[in-house]
Formats: sequence, C-alpha cells, structure tokens
Amino acid sequence: MAIGVSLAVLLPTSAVTANAATEDKTSSAETQYNGIYVVSEAAVAPDVEGKATFIPLPENAKQSLVVLPEVARKLNLKQGKVAKADEARVFGELGAPGGKKKSEPTVTPMATTSNWTNFNAPLGGGWSGSIRRNTSFIGSGGKVYNWYMDGATGTSVCAQGVGYYQGYYGSSFGIWRTWYDIGCGRAATIRVPWDGVSAYPEFNVRSITYTWGFGQFE
Repeated sequence: MAIGVSLAVLLPTSAVTANAATEDKTSSAETQYNGIYVVSEAAVAPDVEGKATFIPLPENAKQSLVVLPEVARKLNLKQGKVAKADEARVFGELGAPGGKKKSEPTVTPMATTSNWTNFNAPLGGGWSGSIRRNTSFIGSGGKVYNWYMDGATGTSVCAQGVGYYQGYYGSSFGIWRTWYDIGCGRAATIRVPWDGVSAYPEFNVRSITYTWGFGQFE
C-alpha cells in the first residue's frame, strides 16, 4: 500500500522534460520570488483524508520562496519571513539561481552532493516507503524526476514522487504536498508540480515483478 497517498493524475506527456539538467536554469531568485518564508515545524499538518498534506501559510507568504523545515534545520534558519537584508545570503545558501553566498559562508551550500540517490524495491511487491534525495531542490515550474533500475537486475517497478503546489484548504492559504505517479517499468523521466518550494524530493517504489531490485533517482 502507498504511504498515505493518493495517486494523482500525471501531467500531459507534453509537460515531460527529457533533460532534467535544464530545470534549474531560471531567472534570478531575488526577482523570481517575493522574499523567503521559512515554515515552522508545527505548521506541517497531518494528511488530509489520506490524500495529501496541507501546510498552512500566512497570506504574506504568497509568491515567496517557501522553505520547508528539513531544509531550514540544515541551514539554521528561523521560522517566519526572512529579513530583506538577509535574502541574498539565504538564497545563496539554498543554492537558488542568482543567490549570493557570503565570501566565507557559515553553512555548506545544499548543492555540494550528487543529486542521484540510491533506492531499493523490496522483495514481494510492497512499497519501499519515502526515500529522500541527497540534496534539496528549488523550483517554480515543476520538478523532473529521473529514475532507472540497475541493469544487473531484471526487476520492473512502479514509482511515485512528491510534488508541491500553492493553494487553499477551505479559506486557509498554504502549500499542498502530494504524491504523484512517476511511471512504471525500468526507467522514466516525468515532471510533477513544484511551486516555489525549497524541499527534499522524495521517492517511493514497489516491484511489479515481485523480485528485489535497486536503482537510482534524482
């Protein structure tokens, strides 16, 4: 069984990008976003009817780059709106396009590790559970998931990836975190929504041949 998720409908094939290396090439982060808002740990709500997680945000976070708690912890960022004077530095530490790092940064930039992350598809066809990518990701035009099975195994799988989009839950504004189908077989390249969020991409996989297998995703 999937981990408390609803398998949302995939975007049209025309939205699928064959080369994920181009997805980070956006305009300067400082002009693309209206500031930075760091989410509190307490703000991350439980699943809504088992379908998705809603993260409520204040109205002044609209059009901001929203930094989720797991990224904020790594950079020692405090909850709330980042001061205007600190925005360029924080964009740089997050690895955002156009961001400006200090000459001697107090933290390690998020992009120092390979994006490719190992996964295992369990024997018997059960879901692996959430596997977090090694590095965080910032995007407003979607996130392309690339994944493949290692050639040493004949295992085929179905996979899911987390995406984010801004919206409402009743009258409350916030970010929706949802799992999406990202293909079945031995490899796929599929885009999911990713709407102005700095977070770690997450991957979930199960074997459809019921044999154990391994591979990588980014």
